[in-house]
Amino acid sequence: MTRDLVREAVRRLPARQRRLLLLRDVDGMSHERIADVLRVSPGSVHGALHRARERFKEHYVVLEGRQPGGGECAKVGFAIENLQRSAVRRDRLRSIERHVDECSACRDRFGPSEAIRFGVCSN
Repeated sequence: MTRDLVREAVRRLPARQRRLLLLRDVDGMSHERIADVLRVSPGSVHGALHRARERFKEHYVVLEGRQPGGGECAKVGFAIENLQRSAVRRDRLRSIERHVDECSACRDRFGPSEAIRFGVCSN
């Protein structure tokens, strides 16, 4: 399910953003190498890649929100499945923890191992 959502979110990106994400996150190219391939500055790659990731996240959350348990469950799911704990603000971590504690669907979906890995301690 997640793999299909990721593919669809990537497919919905504009061609240039899709290419940037694939070059960096799939092929593992450095910003400098991508800049050479696209004939742009490394700084423009950095900015464009940031925008591509933001747009990907928007598409992913919308797509996941159409699944059962959408809305806040989709945002929590995205964070647990795709983000490193250090990339999430402290207040958002508390929000995720509260949501998992209160939402039986998310507790069932992620179970204690995913919640613990992410730093969310649910009962």
